[in-house]
Amino acid sequence: MNGCGDHKPEREPKFLSFLENIAEELRESFSTQDWLALDQVHRLQRVDPELQPDLLALLQHRIIEPLRGETESYILSPRLYDYAGKQMPVSLHREIERAAYKATLLEYLVANQAVGSQLGELMKLLPTLSRRQVQELLKELRDEGRAHPIGRTRTVRWYPGQ
Repeated sequence: MNGCGDHKPEREPKFLSFLENIAEELRESFSTQDWLALDQVHRLQRVDPELQPDLLALLQHRIIEPLRGETESYILSPRLYDYAGKQMPVSLHREIERAAYKATLLEYLVANQAVGSQLGELMKLLPTLSRRQVQELLKELRDEGRAHPIGRTRTVRWYPGQ
């Protein structure tokens, strides 16, 4: 998935200018690994494990930000879009929103892990979503190993973890 249409971060003059300003402030340049990690973040991909150590500096300097509720998922900083005078891409807004919904569900599951949570309860947390949309989010959490159901059909209860 591409977060910014057909644009590559290294081909965006405003992106380069943004990074040059940060490099000047820090009196450091970006390594090849930094550029590779930034490209993967820009394309909304999980960053390769060998590039993970390079993310710390990018996070500290607010060039990238963690995607709420996701492990090892990052987005380019909204500061970049402000600097470039651009709107954040709709697809990125959707990814952020989806991650926030999943984080909300997971937080509730953790808070109620002793008794589990039924679909009806979880739907009340996200009133703007349909039953099907909440079920899809739960299935994603299950597939990621972050939630699991116990029971069948109407009696199913959701719990955190596998």
